[in-house]
Amino acid sequence: MQIFGANISLSVVDFLQKKLQDTIAVEQANELLQKSVGIQSFFSSASEFLEIKEKLSISTSMVEEPDRAEYGDFQTNANLAKTITSRLNELLIYPEVI
Repeated sequence: MQIFGANISLSVVDFLQKKLQDTIAVEQANELLQKSVGIQSFFSSASEFLEIKEKLSISTSMVEEPDRAEYGDFQTNANLAKTITSRLNELLIYPEVI
């Protein structure tokens, strides 16, 4: 499934559905995700939050896809990769592999 230009696995879709199913406010959603996975301000706006909830509700009828990462076919979204590497650089963290 693709959300905001990023391919996400069905296990991530399932995780987000479970975490966000009863959530109605973007602030509550961001708090849940920070507690669950440590990401601060995952959603930048209420409209972004509502869009992903809508896409997640549509995905319940999807057929399970193969695990592409298992076969080395997993590309990280370019914007996410740049954001992560910039943040690591700010923290003076220089891993050999990400």
